Amino acid sequence: MRHRPRLIRTQQIGYVPSVPTVLRVAGFRVVIHFPPREHAPANVHVFDGEGEVVIDLPSDTTPQRTRTVIGMNRANVRRAERIVAKHTGLLMQEWRRIWGPS
Repeated sequence: MRHRPRLIRTQQIGYVPSVPTVLRVAGFRVVIHFPPREHAPANVHVFDGEGEVVIDLPSDTTPQRTRTVIGMNRANVRRAERIVAKHTGLLMQEWRRIWGPS
């Protein structure tokens, strides 16, 4: 019997397959989506209970970049950006584990 992904309700997004939480820090949950939902460049979705921010991870040629904010206040967006910057090494390692080498 094939395993069916558990569905979770997310704000403003609808139903999506459950995704792995790769980091929890100070009330924030950082996840990486699986294909085909996700795409390059390497990025993470950070949730704070009220909203979500999508942050592109830095590469050799591009800095970290906040791409999308949905329902998260500015102070928490800045906190999320700092968390991602602090844990970039771990997050890139998890991205490569899920997606393979880039």
